[in-house]
Amino acid sequence: MDNRIGQIIKHYRLQANMTQADLADGLISVSYLSKIENGNQIPPRDIAELLSKRLDIPVELLNQSKDKDNKLIEDWIDYLLEEDVDNAVNMYENNIKQILEITHSTINIPIELHKFRYFLLLHDLDQALQQYQHLNMQSKKFSNMELYYWYKYSGIFWDLKEYHPRALQLFLKAEKHMDEFVLHEQKEQTDLYYRLATAASSSKDLHNVYHYNKKALDLFRSRYLLEECSESHLLFSNYFRQVHNYKQAWKCTEVAEDIASKINCPTLLAKCNESYGSIEIDQHHYQTGIDYLLKSYELCIHCNMEQKIGLILKLIKVYYIHNSHTEVSKWLEQVLLSVQEFYGNKINKQTLDVKMLEHRINHTNPNALESFVKKDIIPYFEERSLHYELQLYLRQLADAYSYHEQFQLAAIYYQKSLKTHNYLPI
Repeated sequence: MDNRIGQIIKHYRLQANMTQADLADGLISVSYLSKIENGNQIPPRDIAELLSKRLDIPVELLNQSKDKDNKLIEDWIDYLLEEDVDNAVNMYENNIKQILEITHSTINIPIELHKFRYFLLLHDLDQALQQYQHLNMQSKKFSNMELYYWYKYSGIFWDLKEYHPRALQLFLKAEKHMDEFVLHEQKEQTDLYYRLATAASSSKDLHNVYHYNKKALDLFRSRYLLEECSESHLLFSNYFRQVHNYKQAWKCTEVAEDIASKINCPTLLAKCNESYGSIEIDQHHYQTGIDYLLKSYELCIHCNMEQKIGLILKLIKVYYIHNSHTEVSKWLEQVLLSVQEFYGNKINKQTLDVKMLEHRINHTNPNALESFVKKDIIPYFEERSLHYELQLYLRQLADAYSYHEQFQLAAIYYQKSLKTHNYLPI
C-alpha cells in the first residue's frame, strides 16, 4: 500500500462533505488522519480498510497501485495522440477522470496538457478554455517538451475559435520547441506541419501554406497515409487557386481524386468535386461549377454538417451570381434550417455568412445591412485579424449601397475594403 491511499481518502471524504473530525471519530486521531491525507503517513491495512468502509470506497480502488494508474494514463494519452475519440472518452469517463480528481492536489503538467488536448478533441471549448487558463498560469515553468505541446495545443484551441493567425504563430512556436524526442516522433512532426499549412491557408499566408504543406505531404507519402495525401493535394489545389494558377490547381485535385477513388472515400470525393467546382467558378464557368458542386452535395451524405453547410453556402453564392432566384430561395431555406439545428445561437464565420447572404438576397435596406456589418461582422473579423474575409464583407456592403444608388456611401466602403486588403500577408 502506497501513500496514494491518503489522496483517495481525502477525495472521498470531501465528496461526502465530511470533516476530518467526522471521519476520524472513533477510529483514529484527527492529527493522524491529517498525516495520512497529506501523504506523510501510510496507514496499516486495518486502519485503511476502516476508513474506506466509512467512506464507501470500492475495494478494488483501495488495492489499485500507482503503477496501474500510470499505465491507464499512458494508454489514454496514446488514444488522444491517435485521435481515437471513442476509446479516449470511454477511458476518461471510466478511469482517468476519477484518477485526476483524486490526485488534483498534485499538478502534473504533462497530464494536464493532455487533458487540454482531450477537451479539444471533443470540441468542448468551454472546458478547453478553463484548462487553457489553468495551464497558462503554469507555462513559465514548462520544460522544452511541455512547451512544444503547450504551443501546439494552444494553437489547436485558437484555430477552433477561428483565430487563425494567432494559431499559426503558436504552431510556429511549437516548431521551434521540437526537441529530439519530438523529432523522432514522425507522426507528431507530420501533424504539426499539416496544422501549420491549414492555419496558414485560413490566414491567407500563401508562403507558409506551400512551405509546410510540402513538408507534410512528403511525410504523409513516406508513411503511406493515403487519405492524408489526398487532403494535402486538395490544400495545394486551394493554394494554386489563390495564385490564379488554375491548371495546376486542377492537376492537384485530379491527384486527390485518384487517391480518394482508390481508397473508396466518399467524403474525400465530395471535397474533390467541390474543389473542381470552385476552380470552374473562379474562372466564371458558373454552370459547370454548379454541376460539380451538386455532385459534391450528392456525396455529402457522408460528410459532417460543417462541410455540408459550407457547400450549400457556396451553391447559394454561385446561384445568386447566376441570377437563379428559385434555386437561391430553395437552398437558402435549407441552409437556414441546417445552421439553426447545428449551431443554434453560436456565432462563427458560417453563421455570419448565412446572415449576410440573407440580407443581400432579400435586398435589405443598406442602412440595416450597415448596422449588421458594424455590430457583428467588423468586431468578429477584426478581433481575429481575418482581413481577407472582412474586406469581402465590406465590398458586399459597398455593392448594396451601389445597388440602391447611394454612390457616396458605396465609395466609402469600397475604400475601406481596399484599406483592409492591404493588411493581407504577401
